[in-house]
Amino acid sequence: MADEATTTEGSETKEKRKGGFSPKLIAIILAIMTVEGVGIFLFVTMMSSTPEDAVAELVTDETDPEALVEVLLTDEQYQNMTSNQVWIWEAQIFLKVRRKNLEFVERQLEQRNAEIQEGITQIFRRAKLTELREPDFRTGSRQLTAIVNDLFGTDADGLPRVERLVIAKLRGFARN
Repeated sequence: MADEATTTEGSETKEKRKGGFSPKLIAIILAIMTVEGVGIFLFVTMMSSTPEDAVAELVTDETDPEALVEVLLTDEQYQNMTSNQVWIWEAQIFLKVRRKNLEFVERQLEQRNAEIQEGITQIFRRAKLTELREPDFRTGSRQLTAIVNDLFGTDADGLPRVERLVIAKLRGFARN
């Protein structure tokens, strides 16, 4: 009977150990996870820091008169009815301008805004649906570039004031 009592007590303590983790094991796991978290935080912080050379480049780029700057030309919706349906085209168009021409271009955008919007609206209204669906919008882009070059002209060096036209967004939706 004494043997049975010790066997019963031994099996009860084994069952208690199987059911839960010891406090030491939990403390060790928590310590490892904390060290791991701190290590990951330090690694991400070191990798995302900006080198001082990159900051210096940005400062010199702002003073360069030949650096290109983006200016918003339009961010509107335009209607096209050349097919049997009414289409609404969302367009976001930017101009790439040299920094030395930026003031002139911005002043012209303010003074001739209605004229510019009229030209863009006419391009979208007259365009065939196949032209609007071109992957690179080549036809419309040529027409927009012609309008922009006529409006802004050339600078004192004989170069166009607008270097390039950037069509950032052009989405069409059929209206029912």
